Amino acid sequence: MRVLVACENPVGYMSTYFRKPDQYIHPYHFGDPTSKKTGLWLKDLPPLAHTKVVKPEIGYTKSGKEFDKWWLETSSLPYKERMKARSKTFEGIANAMAEQWG
Repeated sequence: MRVLVACENPVGYMSTYFRKPDQYIHPYHFGDPTSKKTGLWLKDLPPLAHTKVVKPEIGYTKSGKEFDKWWLETSSLPYKERMKARSKTFEGIANAMAEQWG
């Protein structure tokens, strides 16, 4: 029996302490106007094909610094809510995984 594995995690711990991912993706590759570099570690699965590339939405701080709009919108949430909001898998990525690997 063949075991298919996909592990998804934003850039950080796994790519430093485990190994480099097989693929990096962003939500804006799949129709969500957000930049969030995410690694995919794949076993017996092909790389995820981009489905609908869109431009990320940018927001600005009072001082004029540029950030992703979703990141700024979650900045004012309490810590635990902010962690939960920022850890979500975007719908476009989840749909692409289901359609391409399901």
